[in-house]
Amino acid sequence: AEVYTDTWVTDLQQRADGTWDVITDRDHTIHAEHVVNAGGLWAREVGRMAGLELPVLAMEHHYLMTEPMPEVIAYNETRGRELPHMIDFAGEIYARQEGQSILLGTYEQDNRPWAPKETPWDFVFQLLPHDLDRIAPELEKAFEHFPLVGKAGIQKFVNGPFTFSPDGNPLIGPIKGMRGMWMANAVMAGLSQGGGVGLSLANWMVHGDPGADIWGMDVARYGDYATLAYTNAKVRENYSRRFRITFPNEELTAARPLHTTPIYDRLLAHNAVMGAGFGLEHPLWFQKPGLEPKEDVTFYRSNAFDTVGEESRTVRERVGLSEASNFAKYKVSGPGAATWLQGLFTNSLPKVGRTNLTAMLNPQGRIEGEFSVSRIGEDEFFLFGSQAAEVHHPRWFLAHLPADSSIEFEVLALSMVGLTVAGPHARDVLQQLTDTSLASNDFPFMAFRKVDLGMAPVWLSRMTYSGDLGYEIWVQPEYQRYLFDLIWEAGQQFGIGLFGFRALITMRLEKNFGT
Repeated sequence: AEVYTDTWVTDLQQRADGTWDVITDRDHTIHAEHVVNAGGLWAREVGRMAGLELPVLAMEHHYLMTEPMPEVIAYNETRGRELPHMIDFAGEIYARQEGQSILLGTYEQDNRPWAPKETPWDFVFQLLPHDLDRIAPELEKAFEHFPLVGKAGIQKFVNGPFTFSPDGNPLIGPIKGMRGMWMANAVMAGLSQGGGVGLSLANWMVHGDPGADIWGMDVARYGDYATLAYTNAKVRENYSRRFRITFPNEELTAARPLHTTPIYDRLLAHNAVMGAGFGLEHPLWFQKPGLEPKEDVTFYRSNAFDTVGEESRTVRERVGLSEASNFAKYKVSGPGAATWLQGLFTNSLPKVGRTNLTAMLNPQGRIEGEFSVSRIGEDEFFLFGSQAAEVHHPRWFLAHLPADSSIEFEVLALSMVGLTVAGPHARDVLQQLTDTSLASNDFPFMAFRKVDLGMAPVWLSRMTYSGDLGYEIWVQPEYQRYLFDLIWEAGQQFGIGLFGFRALITMRLEKNFGT
């Protein structure tokens, strides 16, 4: 290994063969197969050298250290060990022993990003000015909850920056479509996370797999929607909730709404309680008219429970309509597409006009993705998968495209949106809107064809994850609003109702359908 100290990297340039030239200020260029961006406070700036905008933000963070405390010394002498680490959920504060003192830090509500747009290159081993008025509410709670700390002398206050991703977890792994570019950033907890991050990244670079499920740290969990403003809002929200108790099904509100579909206002008019995934708003459940569309989070049954049950029964007994746009959607086409996909998937490809379900494995046998594969030509396919993996999946596909291939891999995102109609009367509702026979013999389970519904050309799939008779309808966004109104009107005689993602998951589990 060669180590270059006191050497400033000024640029990163990728060659045609995918390798990198690391340009330095010493009139020296390092040619590298792999580049790891472990820039810390300067992660964004290093990323920008390669044309990347990373969702990382530095936050000011205060802590204090007391004078040596007799109570700490006595505890150590009588117990033979240090005080345990302490977290106060009510105050967003933490405390631990440091020598014979107590170190106490705050995650204040009135928090401040540091260098929100660009980190100065000359900031080295420096601290920031104290802002004690801003953290005073948290300190008051701390001294109330830990009275001995409040009575102790204060040895010093420290205010320094450290980096966060929007959800507070690290950003590690390879970058989609950028061979040899790796991330190891937003490691806000330092040494406590560093070993695991390093091990995972080393495994990934050497063996092609991190060695464990580290999705919560994968840089691919964020897409282009995670802009500077989005990152700022989500990091500040996360910082202020650092030690907050998180409840099941809790939805956070910062940086929302961002992406919406054409029926967003229709869903809100029906009192939808919205969730967000990968930047997109989608309906979780529909509150009763006249009540606030809000879920009261709890570790027990929330106020959504009965309503989700009613939505499920509507689908099981009559017919339900729902948004279906929160899937990742891809199109694969071109000579050799079928052969290429067959080499990636575990299941056989479907025939033209049909859909199959399949997993995609890596060489270690671990699952890289699960898809509905709909074949619309000999070498033309739609793939539907988890929306959360809308960067992860393309990263894998693009990394395994054959050299000099004419195969086209396209991320459709919101250029294709969807609706789901499910329940015993689903066929009755849609048959009113099309001249295409939807009878079981003519349009069987797992069929996938282009038909007209009213005046809208759609891709119609005879499947639904609720496990009922049902259809997924895939369209260009300009038709979704029209189709929503058309189907809603046609379904009135059959008692149609709206259902959300919670009901869909409930019904999927009842039918023992995998994710």
